[in-house]
Amino acid sequence: MITTPLAVWTGAALLLCASTLVHAAPPPSSGAVGEQLKVNSRDGTVLVQITLQNRSAHPVYVQKSLASATELTGRLFDIVDTASGKSIPYIGMMIKRGPLTAKDYLTLPPHSSHSHTIDITHSYAFAAGPHHYRLSHAGDYLSDLAALEAASPIPPASAEFSHTAPPQE
Repeated sequence: MITTPLAVWTGAALLLCASTLVHAAPPPSSGAVGEQLKVNSRDGTVLVQITLQNRSAHPVYVQKSLASATELTGRLFDIVDTASGKSIPYIGMMIKRGPLTAKDYLTLPPHSSHSHTIDITHSYAFAAGPHHYRLSHAGDYLSDLAALEAASPIPPASAEFSHTAPPQE
């Protein structure tokens, strides 16, 4: 009977493990980009401040519609009346467009943040009188503009706010 020394088996096992580690896929980049939402409702307006943070050591790319738009061109946020649980309809402008291109993205440098405020007052059908709402957003970002189809999700963010809309005429 041939016996193999324990050191040979241990070495082979370590070599196999090391080989597996070298060929393992890199961990997903979730968490590389974060998002914070703040809502300011005053004087009859609803302003949403979006802050995007690039926590990675590489540039990332976020959609300009989120990072720098002056007005909404589609339903960007989900808004729910917290008392009734009903979704608030989007009534703003809707622009039909083709697939996104590299020109539709803003570069967010490594370890940086970008804040932007959008007025959504006339884009959603806020009910007349005082109401309490939850606004949420689930977006995505790109790590490489050459791979437009490889978007990574940004962890969803939300904010609660109160708003008193005037009576509808």
